[in-house]
Amino acid sequence: MNAPLSVLWPRIEIEPLPKTVRMAFVFPTEAAPWQETRIVISPRTVDRAAGPDRPAGIGELAHEVVHYILVLSENVWDAEADVLRNDRLHHCDHEFMRLSRKVSYFIWEVYHSNDAVRSVHRMVNLACWRDCHTIADDRGR
Repeated sequence: MNAPLSVLWPRIEIEPLPKTVRMAFVFPTEAAPWQETRIVISPRTVDRAAGPDRPAGIGELAHEVVHYILVLSENVWDAEADVLRNDRLHHCDHEFMRLSRKVSYFIWEVYHSNDAVRSVHRMVNLACWRDCHTIADDRGR
């Protein structure tokens, strides 16, 4: 992605989220300029990740980091901009899928956990289908 070495990592915070949301990447937009750039993790997810589900939780966090990377790449790597653009539908975006795969394999190299790899892939696939898209839709077929 040609990111500069000086790119800041996002803050990670724990706070309540809706029951259907385990974690989320939030950032300032035109509609919500007060938002701070960060990854938010629900306390339920932290509790779940403290047990045997830890590799899956790491995979989910990696998924949010990929969102962060794509948004920053669209915004000239300026993590501190007042408003960040997001013109891509990430979950069905081929670059998002490619980066997610690479991150999941990196996690496997560290943890040797197929669960973490499956978690990353499952999140991308489910989110793409949830958003009523398929890979073929992005190709204009």
